[in-house]
Amino acid sequence: MKFSSKSSLLKVKFSSLELLVSLLFSGFLLLPLISAEDCNRICGDRNVPYPFGFSEGCLIRLDCQKNEGESIAFSGQPVVNFTGESLILRFPVNCSRPFKEWNRFYGKFYALTGRNGLLLHNCSSQTTSFIEGPLVGERLNVSCGRENIRFFSDDSYGFMRKNLLSNLSCEYLVTSVAAEQAALSLDFQTMELGWWLNDSCSACSSNAHCSNITSPFDRNPAIRCSCNEGFVGDGFQVGDGCRK
Repeated sequence: MKFSSKSSLLKVKFSSLELLVSLLFSGFLLLPLISAEDCNRICGDRNVPYPFGFSEGCLIRLDCQKNEGESIAFSGQPVVNFTGESLILRFPVNCSRPFKEWNRFYGKFYALTGRNGLLLHNCSSQTTSFIEGPLVGERLNVSCGRENIRFFSDDSYGFMRKNLLSNLSCEYLVTSVAAEQAALSLDFQTMELGWWLNDSCSACSSNAHCSNITSPFDRNPAIRCSCNEGFVGDGFQVGDGCRK
Protein backbone atom coordinates (compact mmCIF):
# COMPACT_ATOMS: atom_id res chain seq x y z
CA MET A 1 0.00 0.00 0.00
CA LYS A 2 1.48 3.35 -1.08
CA PHE A 3 1.05 6.66 0.68
CA SER A 4 1.57 10.10 -0.87
CA SER A 5 3.67 12.41 1.22
CA LYS A 6 2.64 16.01 1.98
CA SER A 7 5.56 17.29 0.00
CA SER A 8 4.49 15.42 -3.13
CA LEU A 9 0.94 16.75 -2.78
CA LEU A 10 2.27 20.28 -2.43
CA LYS A 11 4.38 19.78 -5.54
CA VAL A 12 1.28 18.75 -7.51
CA LYS A 13 -0.64 21.79 -6.24
CA PHE A 14 2.16 24.20 -7.02
CA SER A 15 2.64 22.62 -10.44
CA SER A 16 -1.03 23.26 -11.21
CA LEU A 17 -0.72 26.84 -10.01
CA GLU A 18 2.40 27.39 -12.10
CA LEU A 19 0.61 25.98 -15.14
CA LEU A 20 -2.36 28.31 -14.63
CA VAL A 21 -0.10 31.35 -14.25
CA SER A 22 1.87 30.28 -17.32
CA LEU A 23 -1.32 29.97 -19.37
CA LEU A 24 -2.58 33.34 -18.17
CA PHE A 25 0.56 35.15 -19.23
CA SER A 26 1.13 33.21 -22.43
CA GLY A 27 -2.34 34.04 -23.74
CA PHE A 28 -3.57 30.44 -24.11
CA LEU A 29 -6.20 30.98 -21.44
CA LEU A 30 -8.49 33.63 -22.87
CA LEU A 31 -10.84 35.43 -20.52
CA PRO A 32 -13.87 36.51 -22.58
CA LEU A 33 -15.46 39.91 -22.39
CA ILE A 34 -18.83 40.23 -20.71
CA SER A 35 -21.47 38.57 -22.85
CA ALA A 36 -23.96 40.83 -24.59
CA GLU A 37 -26.65 38.80 -22.79
CA ASP A 38 -25.43 40.30 -19.50
CA CYS A 39 -25.92 43.84 -20.81
CA ASN A 40 -29.26 45.56 -21.43
CA ARG A 41 -28.81 47.72 -24.54
CA ILE A 42 -32.44 48.83 -24.94
CA CYS A 43 -33.90 52.17 -23.83
CA GLY A 44 -37.53 52.46 -24.88
CA ASP A 45 -37.57 51.84 -28.63
CA ARG A 46 -33.83 52.50 -29.04
CA ASN A 47 -31.10 49.87 -29.18
CA VAL A 48 -27.57 51.16 -28.57
CA PRO A 49 -24.46 49.52 -30.07
CA TYR A 50 -22.17 47.17 -28.14
CA PRO A 51 -20.22 47.79 -25.87
CA PHE A 52 -22.64 50.45 -24.57
CA GLY A 53 -25.67 49.67 -22.43
CA PHE A 54 -27.80 50.50 -19.42
CA SER A 55 -27.16 47.74 -16.85
CA GLU A 56 -24.30 46.77 -14.55
CA GLY A 57 -23.12 44.09 -16.98
CA CYS A 58 -22.28 46.65 -19.69
CA LEU A 59 -18.67 47.63 -20.31
CA ILE A 60 -19.57 51.30 -20.92
CA ARG A 61 -22.59 52.24 -18.83
CA LEU A 62 -25.21 54.71 -20.09
CA ASP A 63 -28.32 56.16 -18.44
CA CYS A 64 -31.82 55.62 -19.85
CA GLN A 65 -33.73 58.68 -18.64
CA LYS A 66 -37.34 57.57 -19.02
CA ASN A 67 -38.70 60.63 -17.22
CA GLU A 68 -37.24 62.77 -20.01
CA GLY A 69 -38.79 61.09 -23.04
CA GLU A 70 -36.46 58.08 -22.89
CA SER A 71 -33.38 60.14 -23.66
CA ILE A 72 -29.92 58.59 -23.38
CA ALA A 73 -27.14 60.12 -21.30
CA PHE A 74 -23.60 59.37 -20.21
CA SER A 75 -22.58 60.63 -16.77
CA GLY A 76 -25.47 63.08 -16.89
CA GLN A 77 -24.64 64.47 -20.35
CA PRO A 78 -27.06 63.85 -23.26
CA VAL A 79 -25.71 61.49 -25.93
CA VAL A 80 -25.77 63.04 -29.42
CA ASN A 81 -24.26 60.20 -31.46
CA PHE A 82 -22.36 56.90 -31.44
CA THR A 83 -19.55 56.17 -33.90
CA GLY A 84 -17.14 53.28 -34.40
CA GLU A 85 -14.55 55.12 -32.32
CA SER A 86 -16.29 57.75 -30.22
CA LEU A 87 -19.28 58.84 -28.17
CA ILE A 88 -20.52 62.38 -28.83
CA LEU A 89 -22.05 64.25 -25.88
CA ARG A 90 -23.88 67.53 -25.41
CA PHE A 91 -21.92 69.65 -22.92
CA PRO A 92 -23.68 73.02 -22.40
CA VAL A 93 -22.07 76.15 -20.99
CA ASN A 94 -22.11 76.13 -17.19
CA CYS A 95 -20.16 78.89 -15.48
CA SER A 96 -20.31 77.17 -12.07
CA ARG A 97 -19.39 73.58 -13.08
CA PRO A 98 -16.43 72.50 -10.89
CA PHE A 99 -13.24 71.90 -12.85
CA LYS A 100 -12.72 68.49 -11.19
CA GLU A 101 -15.72 67.12 -13.12
CA TRP A 102 -13.42 66.42 -16.09
CA ASN A 103 -12.42 63.26 -14.20
CA ARG A 104 -15.78 61.55 -14.85
CA PHE A 105 -14.95 61.36 -18.55
CA TYR A 106 -12.02 59.01 -18.00
CA GLY A 107 -12.42 55.29 -17.37
CA LYS A 108 -11.08 51.86 -18.23
CA PHE A 109 -12.65 51.93 -21.71
CA TYR A 110 -13.06 55.64 -22.54
CA ALA A 111 -11.31 59.03 -22.42
CA LEU A 112 -11.53 62.55 -23.84
CA THR A 113 -10.10 62.65 -27.35
CA GLY A 114 -7.55 65.14 -28.59
CA ARG A 115 -10.22 66.71 -30.81
CA ASN A 116 -11.70 68.42 -27.73
CA GLY A 117 -10.91 71.90 -26.53
CA LEU A 118 -11.95 72.74 -22.96
CA LEU A 119 -13.03 76.23 -21.89
CA LEU A 120 -11.82 76.80 -18.34
CA HIS A 121 -12.35 79.68 -15.93
CA ASN A 122 -10.25 81.11 -13.09
CA CYS A 123 -7.02 79.26 -13.81
CA SER A 124 -3.87 80.05 -11.86
CA SER A 125 -1.57 77.55 -13.59
CA GLN A 126 0.38 78.33 -16.74
CA THR A 127 0.88 75.91 -19.64
CA THR A 128 1.69 76.08 -23.34
CA SER A 129 -1.59 74.20 -23.94
CA PHE A 130 -3.57 77.34 -22.98
CA ILE A 131 -4.89 79.99 -25.35
CA GLU A 132 -5.39 83.03 -23.15
CA GLY A 133 -7.16 86.37 -23.29
CA PRO A 134 -10.68 87.77 -23.79
CA LEU A 135 -10.71 86.84 -27.49
CA VAL A 136 -11.68 83.23 -26.70
CA GLY A 137 -14.66 84.21 -24.56
CA GLU A 138 -15.83 86.81 -27.07
CA ARG A 139 -15.60 84.52 -30.11
CA LEU A 140 -17.51 81.75 -28.32
CA ASN A 141 -19.95 84.15 -26.65
CA VAL A 142 -19.18 82.98 -23.12
CA SER A 143 -20.34 85.52 -20.56
CA CYS A 144 -18.73 84.22 -17.33
CA GLY A 145 -15.67 86.38 -16.82
CA ARG A 146 -14.21 86.62 -20.30
CA GLU A 147 -11.01 88.14 -18.97
CA ASN A 148 -10.10 84.89 -17.22
CA ILE A 149 -11.23 82.29 -19.76
CA ARG A 150 -8.63 79.77 -20.91
CA PHE A 151 -8.89 77.39 -23.85
CA PHE A 152 -7.08 74.11 -23.18
CA SER A 153 -6.20 71.54 -25.85
CA ASP A 154 -3.91 68.52 -26.10
CA ASP A 155 -3.65 66.16 -29.06
CA SER A 156 -0.25 64.59 -28.54
CA TYR A 157 -1.47 60.98 -28.54
CA GLY A 158 -4.97 61.15 -30.03
CA PHE A 159 -6.36 61.52 -26.51
CA MET A 160 -6.30 64.40 -24.03
CA ARG A 161 -3.75 63.30 -21.46
CA LYS A 162 -5.20 62.83 -18.00
CA ASN A 163 -1.96 63.76 -16.24
CA LEU A 164 -1.96 67.20 -17.89
CA LEU A 165 -5.49 67.91 -16.69
CA SER A 166 -4.56 66.68 -13.21
CA ASN A 167 -1.80 69.29 -13.03
CA LEU A 168 -4.02 72.26 -13.95
CA SER A 169 -5.22 74.65 -11.26
CA CYS A 170 -8.58 75.92 -12.50
CA GLU A 171 -11.86 76.59 -10.74
CA TYR A 172 -14.49 75.92 -13.41
CA LEU A 173 -15.01 73.71 -16.46
CA VAL A 174 -17.28 75.93 -18.55
CA THR A 175 -17.84 73.89 -21.72
CA SER A 176 -16.14 71.93 -24.48
CA VAL A 177 -15.59 72.43 -28.20
CA ALA A 178 -15.11 69.38 -30.43
CA ALA A 179 -13.59 69.38 -33.91
CA GLU A 180 -15.55 67.41 -36.49
CA GLN A 181 -13.57 64.55 -38.02
CA ALA A 182 -14.73 64.95 -41.60
CA ALA A 183 -14.97 68.74 -41.79
CA LEU A 184 -12.92 71.79 -40.87
CA SER A 185 -15.45 73.01 -38.31
CA LEU A 186 -16.01 73.10 -34.56
CA ASP A 187 -19.03 71.93 -32.61
CA PHE A 188 -19.55 74.26 -29.66
CA GLN A 189 -20.95 72.83 -26.39
CA THR A 190 -20.02 69.33 -27.59
CA MET A 191 -17.66 66.74 -26.10
CA GLU A 192 -16.11 63.68 -27.76
CA LEU A 193 -15.12 60.56 -25.82
CA GLY A 194 -12.98 57.96 -27.54
CA TRP A 195 -13.67 54.34 -26.57
CA TRP A 196 -11.87 50.99 -26.91
CA LEU A 197 -11.90 47.43 -25.58
CA ASN A 198 -9.07 45.32 -24.17
CA ASP A 199 -9.53 42.40 -26.55
CA SER A 200 -8.14 40.92 -29.76
CA CYS A 201 -9.42 41.33 -33.31
CA SER A 202 -11.14 37.95 -32.98
CA ALA A 203 -13.87 39.85 -31.11
CA CYS A 204 -14.89 41.52 -34.40
CA SER A 205 -17.61 39.95 -36.52
CA SER A 206 -17.34 39.00 -40.17
CA ASN A 207 -17.55 41.98 -42.56
CA ALA A 208 -16.01 44.19 -39.87
CA HIS A 209 -12.75 46.11 -39.67
CA CYS A 210 -10.52 45.87 -36.60
CA SER A 211 -8.55 48.92 -35.47
CA ASN A 212 -5.63 48.41 -33.12
CA ILE A 213 -4.86 51.21 -30.66
CA THR A 214 -2.98 51.70 -27.41
CA SER A 215 -5.25 52.17 -24.42
CA PRO A 216 -4.58 55.55 -22.76
CA PHE A 217 -5.83 53.98 -19.52
CA ASP A 218 -3.07 51.41 -19.04
CA ARG A 219 -0.99 51.65 -22.28
CA ASN A 220 -1.95 48.07 -23.20
CA PRO A 221 -3.04 46.96 -26.70
CA ALA A 222 -6.72 47.59 -27.38
CA ILE A 223 -9.13 47.34 -30.30
CA ARG A 224 -12.24 48.78 -31.90
CA CYS A 225 -14.54 47.00 -34.35
CA SER A 226 -16.57 48.73 -37.06
CA CYS A 227 -18.52 47.46 -40.04
CA ASN A 228 -17.09 47.63 -43.53
CA GLU A 229 -18.63 49.98 -46.07
CA GLY A 230 -22.04 48.75 -47.18
CA PHE A 231 -22.76 47.02 -43.86
CA VAL A 232 -24.51 48.26 -40.72
CA GLY A 233 -24.16 47.17 -37.09
CA ASP A 234 -21.66 47.54 -34.27
CA GLY A 235 -19.06 45.12 -35.68
CA PHE A 236 -18.82 42.84 -32.63
CA GLN A 237 -19.57 39.13 -32.55
CA VAL A 238 -21.29 39.43 -29.17
CA GLY A 239 -23.16 42.54 -30.31
CA ASP A 240 -25.17 43.12 -33.48
CA GLY A 241 -22.39 42.14 -35.88
CA CYS A 242 -22.51 43.53 -39.44
CA ARG A 243 -25.33 43.07 -41.91
CA LYS A 244 -26.38 44.44 -45.28
